[in-house]
Amino acid sequence: MSPDTERELLTYLGDRQKFILALGVVLTVSVVLSSASCEVGSLTFDRKTKTKGCLFNGKAHEIDSEWIEDCKICSCSESGMQCCSNIEAPVGYDKETCTSKFDKESCSYKVTKKDNPSESCEVTSKTK
Repeated sequence: MSPDTERELLTYLGDRQKFILALGVVLTVSVVLSSASCEVGSLTFDRKTKTKGCLFNGKAHEIDSEWIEDCKICSCSESGMQCCSNIEAPVGYDKETCTSKFDKESCSYKVTKKDNPSESCEVTSKTK
């Protein structure tokens, strides 16, 4: 193998390793961020009715049901319960002149001017 071919091969392998490492980091971060706003639960068994289901905040839910509660979208299936937040918190706005307040009715944040709460502020990014 010539020195030029060897250098090209090493460069190719080095670039490929960097790509695989970067891809691994991106996938790891994606999984952490996507699962950070969800919670899971196992099935429960009601001895009186002899049925399986899911229990959330003290309320029973049937298998194959979906509901929204406490700003979470929930589902119950044979594999258990999953509830994921549908709240996007503002992170990109002028924190010196604006304030963020959570509105439980709409499950969303309102970002308004500190000195004039009736005036909205621009939000450039949100996170779950």
